[in-house]
Amino acid sequence: MDKTTYRADIDGLRAIAVLSVIIFHFIGSALPNGYLGVDIFFVISGFLITGIIHKSCLTNSFSLKEFYIRRVRRLFPAFISVVFVSCAVAYLLFIPSELLPFAKSALASLGFSSNILFYSEVGYFDAHSQLKPLLHTWSLAVEEQFYIIFPLLLIALHKWLKKYVACAIALLLLASLTAYLVTAFQAHDLDLAFYMLPMRAWELLIGAYLAIKAKQPSTTTPSANKIQATSILGLSLILMSLILPEEITKQPLNIMGIQTNPNEPKVLLNTIVTIGTALLLYAGSSPCPKTLVYRALSLPPSIFIGKISYSLYLWHWPLYVFASYYFLDDLPKIAKALLILLSILFAYLSWRFIEQPVRQSHKKLRDMPTIKLGVITATIITLGSIVVIKNEGFTRYHQAMGLNNKPLTIGIQSPQKALNQGGHSLGTVLGTNGDIHNTSFILLGDSHADAISPALDAAAKDADKSGIFMLNTCLMTSESAQQFAAPKVKNCGESTDNFLRFLDDHKNIKTVFIAQRWRERTIEWQEAYSIQNPFALRQTSLLQLIQEIEDKAVKVIVLEQIPALKIERNDAISIYWRLKLRNRNTEQAINPTRDIYTTKLEPIKTIFREIQHNTNAEFISALGTLCPEDKNTCKISDKNGLWYYDDDHLSTYGALKLAPLFSQTLSIEQ
Repeated sequence: MDKTTYRADIDGLRAIAVLSVIIFHFIGSALPNGYLGVDIFFVISGFLITGIIHKSCLTNSFSLKEFYIRRVRRLFPAFISVVFVSCAVAYLLFIPSELLPFAKSALASLGFSSNILFYSEVGYFDAHSQLKPLLHTWSLAVEEQFYIIFPLLLIALHKWLKKYVACAIALLLLASLTAYLVTAFQAHDLDLAFYMLPMRAWELLIGAYLAIKAKQPSTTTPSANKIQATSILGLSLILMSLILPEEITKQPLNIMGIQTNPNEPKVLLNTIVTIGTALLLYAGSSPCPKTLVYRALSLPPSIFIGKISYSLYLWHWPLYVFASYYFLDDLPKIAKALLILLSILFAYLSWRFIEQPVRQSHKKLRDMPTIKLGVITATIITLGSIVVIKNEGFTRYHQAMGLNNKPLTIGIQSPQKALNQGGHSLGTVLGTNGDIHNTSFILLGDSHADAISPALDAAAKDADKSGIFMLNTCLMTSESAQQFAAPKVKNCGESTDNFLRFLDDHKNIKTVFIAQRWRERTIEWQEAYSIQNPFALRQTSLLQLIQEIEDKAVKVIVLEQIPALKIERNDAISIYWRLKLRNRNTEQAINPTRDIYTTKLEPIKTIFREIQHNTNAEFISALGTLCPEDKNTCKISDKNGLWYYDDDHLSTYGALKLAPLFSQTLSIEQ
C-alpha cells in the first residue's frame, strides 16, 4: 500500500491479531479464543489487497505480473528464512517418525498448500501440534490460494460487470459463508471449515467488499457520532469474541434448534470477530475526525507490533514448538515470557533486515541478492525434503538404545473390509475371511477396540474363525443417547440400534467383544456434553446394551481398559524417545503402574462389578500381560519394539501381546 493511503489503525488491528494468536499459543488459558487473530488477519488482507487491485482496475492500470511480484516481495523473504531455520532445527532434534511428516509440511508450505496437507492429516491419531513447527503456515496457504484466483475474478468483473462488482463480491461472500456454516453445523466437519479456502474465503471477501464500497461515491456522509459508535462496537465485538466462553455461544444455537457437537458453537465466534474487524475498517475509512478507537490503535507500541506482525506470526510458533520439544513441554512461565520476547526480537530483525530492504528496493527481482539467496534456499529445502521423504526420515540411521525405532503402526495393517449384500462396508475383517455368513464374532468399540484388533485377528486365525471389527464410540442405544443434544452421540446410538438388528439377521454370530477407553469416554460425557451423572449413565446404558445382546443368545465379553502412560498426550512416544536418546530413565516418567491404574479405574470397576452381578458377561483384563504382578511398573516395550502407539493406544506390535487372552474364548466358541 502506498504511503498516501497508509492507515495506522490497521497496524493496530494487526497488533491485536498477532498478539491474540501468540497469547493463545504460549498461554492458552489466558486467552482461550486467541486463535481468532487469524480471522482478523484475513479480513485485513482482503481489505488491503482488494483496495490495491480495485483502484488499479478502475484506471485500467492493473498488472497481474506486478501484483504477484509485490506478493513475492511481501511474503517470500521472511517466509523462506523461517522455513529454512525450521528445517535445520528439525533435522537436529526430530526422530525419524517426526522428521518424515515435517519434510512433507516443508514441501507443502513452499507450494502454499500446507492447509490441504494438514487437513489430510487430521484425525483421532493426528500428531500433537507441538510436533508441527510449520502448522501455522496453513493460513498463509489459504491467503495465497485466494490471491491466485481472486485477481483474475476481479479483472473479469471489471471487464464485463463493472457496475455490479460489489454485488458479485457480496454474493460470493454469502455463498462462502453458507458453505462455512453448513460444513460446521450440518456436515459437522470443523476441520474442513477451518482449513479450506472455500469455507474461509468469506472472511477475505468481507474485507474485499468493504474496500470496493469505500471507492464508490456516496451521497451521504455518516456523522461523527455514528462512526464513533461503529468503531466502539467493532472493537467490543473483537474483544468479546476473544474472551467469550463456549457455553454462552451455545445458547443462540439452542434457541434456533441447531444441535451441535463440542467446539462447533465456536464457529459463531469467527463470525463475531470478523464482523467486529469489518466495522473497525469501515469506521477508519470514514472522512470524519478520527475516533477514540482509531487513536488507541494508532499508538506507537501498536504500530510497532503491527509493522512486524507478519514476521512475528512466522517466527513465534517454530520457536515455541522447538523449545517445548527440547524441554519435553515442561516450560515454566518465565521461559514462555522469554520466548515471547525472543519472538519479538527475531521478528524485528526479520522485518528490519529482510522484509524492508526487499520491499523498498527498486531493483527487479532477478537482480536482488536477497531474492537470489531465497531461491537457492528454497531449492535446498525442496531437495532436502525430497531426500528425507525418500529415506523415510532416515530411520536406518537412528537407532536408539538398541530398540528398533521404526515408524509405529496401529490396528491391522492393510485391512480387508467386510461387505454387506449391498456392497457397503460393515467393518474390518478379523480372522480367516470376510464372509458375514461365516462370521462367528464381532469386536465392537472405539479406537481402543481398533487398536487391540490385531490380537483378536491373530487369535481368530489360529482358531480358524472369522469376525468383524465394527466402530462404535458411545456403546449405547438411541434410547440412552437421547439424553445428548450432540448429533455425534445420537448417530452413535442409531448405529448401535442398527447393530442389534444386524445380530437378529445373523444368527451365526455367537460372541460380541466390547472394548473402549471406559473412564475417559465417560468423563467426556460430562466435560463435553454436560451430562451431570456420567458414571450412572454409563452403568445403565452399558447394562442395557449387554442385556439386549444376551437376549439374542449371544455371549458378551468386555475388555477392560488398557493402562495409560503417565504422560497422557498423543506425543508421549516422542517424549519417550527423547528421554531414551538422552539416556534418561523412561520408567519413572512414562510407564504406567498397577497402583495408578487400579486407583483411576475404580469407578469403572464398580460399574463392571454391577454388570457382572446382573448379566452373564465375562471380563478380560490386560493388566496381567502389561503389568506383571511381581512388578508395580507396567511394561511398554521389549527389545523388538514399543508396545504403545501413543499415550493410551497399543501399537500393532503391542496388541499382539494380548492374543493369548482371546485364544481360549475363540477355541471353545460353539
